[in-house]
Amino acid sequence: MSLHSCVNILSVLLVLVGGEDISHGWGSSISWVPSLAAAQAQAVQENKPVMLIIHKSWCGACKKLKPLFAADQEIVELSEDFVMVNLGDDEEPSDPKYKPDGGYIPRILFFHPDGSFLPEITNTEGNPKYKYYHYSTESVMESMDQVMELSETWEDKVKDEL
Repeated sequence: MSLHSCVNILSVLLVLVGGEDISHGWGSSISWVPSLAAAQAQAVQENKPVMLIIHKSWCGACKKLKPLFAADQEIVELSEDFVMVNLGDDEEPSDPKYKPDGGYIPRILFFHPDGSFLPEITNTEGNPKYKYYHYSTESVMESMDQVMELSETWEDKVKDEL
């Protein structure tokens, strides 16, 4: 068993034993991964992109988007094609790559299964100063669809290499 598999399994077991709700209100019907490290390991293992939501418990915009996100059946279905992770409060990663255009919240970022950031996946309807801020489920779904379209080229490259 690989180290990545062990980290992923241990992270899931810790959550199950602790009974912690890792959805943080973003939707209990979505299969959330408990940490960024576990998400990255799972993304490599399953060749799926990572969708990362960075939020805070006190954030008004986050509180407004959470129930809409959690209740949106299309997002729930699309989430099956992603490794989903949401990090709130003290869980926010400190690396500057997770703040590509600032530290505002919520930020929704997408990553290739190899861990590379997908800077071109932005909220095209939003404020250009805050490219990764989403205020509606429609803009989130549009970004998720863009990632899925982009992922088709990844699969082609893998097939070409074989």
